[in-house]
Amino acid sequence: MRWGLAAALAVWTAPAFAQTAPIAPPAFPPPSPPVTAPGDGMLDKPCPDPKGLWFGHPYVQANDWAWECKYAEADKQLAARPRVVFIGDSITEGWVPLAPALFAGGAVGRGISGQTSPQILVRFYQDVVRLRPRVVHIMIGTNDLAGNTGPNSPEMYKNHLLAMVDIARANGMRHVYVGNVHDAAASSTYCHVCGERLIGRDWYVLSDWGLTRDGHCFACGTRCPGVFDGPPGTWGAKRRGVRLADYGPLV
Repeated sequence: MRWGLAAALAVWTAPAFAQTAPIAPPAFPPPSPPVTAPGDGMLDKPCPDPKGLWFGHPYVQANDWAWECKYAEADKQLAARPRVVFIGDSITEGWVPLAPALFAGGAVGRGISGQTSPQILVRFYQDVVRLRPRVVHIMIGTNDLAGNTGPNSPEMYKNHLLAMVDIARANGMRHVYVGNVHDAAASSTYCHVCGERLIGRDWYVLSDWGLTRDGHCFACGTRCPGVFDGPPGTWGAKRRGVRLADYGPLV
């Protein structure tokens, strides 16, 4: 994704009122130092030293198109099964430093800047399924529109996204959420025991509401993990900002 320019903040200090130098935006594209491949063909350890690598590095483009090596070692080093995996592009990757409290209670981030839906699909088994989370949030699409991996169509994009939804559900994930696509079924919350729709979502409109005041399924009584504030209102499609850091590990 293209990087926006950082706003320069002029800071004055008394008594000299000297102005500090403006903050320079990060260089883009970043440097691409040479990388030595670990060998040829199928290897036990196919990942090179990650220092200096980024999604557009010539080595990544030529040898690791979906950049599976990005999180391969981190996946192996997880001490416990995560509750939630967030997978996506730079938006998701940026949540880790911007809202660290969100990842303090068993949630892990697996975003890679610049990636598209077919790349996420390639690494979905490694970075999500093998970690066995109960919840996965898939946020991808901006770079499909930009054509980062070539021409594509809305149908191709949706097929990639819904393939991940099917894979997640087939592997026992209780709650699977998608962003950036108009699909009410893939955006809603279902009871993982009886399958009843608990919270219906269609873009910014909440429809079905199958939860009790304390977050239990109306149909079977199963507790649905999460933070809830009663049934939906009647104001329709109304956007409201949410600070992820305010909710921390409760999300």
